[in-house]
Amino acid sequence: MNVQILVSTMHQKDYSLLDKLNIQSDAVIINQTDHHHYSVIDYNGHCVEWICVKERGLSRSRNLALSKAKGDFCVLVDDDEQLRPGYPDMIKRAFDFFPNADLIAFNLASIGTKSNRYYNKKNKKLNKFNSMRYGSARIAFRRTKILENNINFQVLFGAGSHFSSGEDSIFLSTCFSKGLNLYSWTEIIADIEDEDGTSSWFHGYNNKYFVDKGAVYAAMTKYFAIGYCLYFAIRHNKRYSDDVSIKQSLQWMFEGIKAYRNL
Repeated sequence: MNVQILVSTMHQKDYSLLDKLNIQSDAVIINQTDHHHYSVIDYNGHCVEWICVKERGLSRSRNLALSKAKGDFCVLVDDDEQLRPGYPDMIKRAFDFFPNADLIAFNLASIGTKSNRYYNKKNKKLNKFNSMRYGSARIAFRRTKILENNINFQVLFGAGSHFSSGEDSIFLSTCFSKGLNLYSWTEIIADIEDEDGTSSWFHGYNNKYFVDKGAVYAAMTKYFAIGYCLYFAIRHNKRYSDDVSIKQSLQWMFEGIKAYRNL
């Protein structure tokens, strides 16, 4: 059983990213840049497919990587991560411990400013709600289960798309709706550069943030999107109450539901 990492990146001019990532397995690298190119690299005895494309959008990049993947276990990795030594054995060990697992969310450690990223404290099975706390850059999955269930990333969501975030939540929600088994694992799979806490998509609790949040809920569920919005507005109001009222946040999220359903 082999491990393969799937990396989405942009504007790479050379192969130095391979050293930065600390690759110790096969890999597929999708480099969104200004030209199309395909090459296969032998990197320390591992097969790395390096694919340059002109298309834009994180979800498009993830989907292309999925379509090219061949590994038994695949890991979604961002270009600002440094994988921990021995990560392939860590992944195999986790799936051996949970033989019925289809997807496992690992821990990430912050480089720089400490983030609010959720940290697993137990190895356990996840439900649909607590799985929504994970971003895609820490999950490993059985490739065949994703393909058999025709699961991919919605191209309307994610950096460079119509709605700038939420692609990972929709992906995980789809896994649940298809009956896959999701687990958490306490080992740290990689270190990630948080630096000053800046984000490619989060620019404050503004109209865009809440509209996109409503669109995510509409994509996740056909009938309960309004309920998700109400729960979020009440549960997380303390985060943004200094800037936005519950009424205003709900109004914007409802606009997001309508925007998604009108596309």
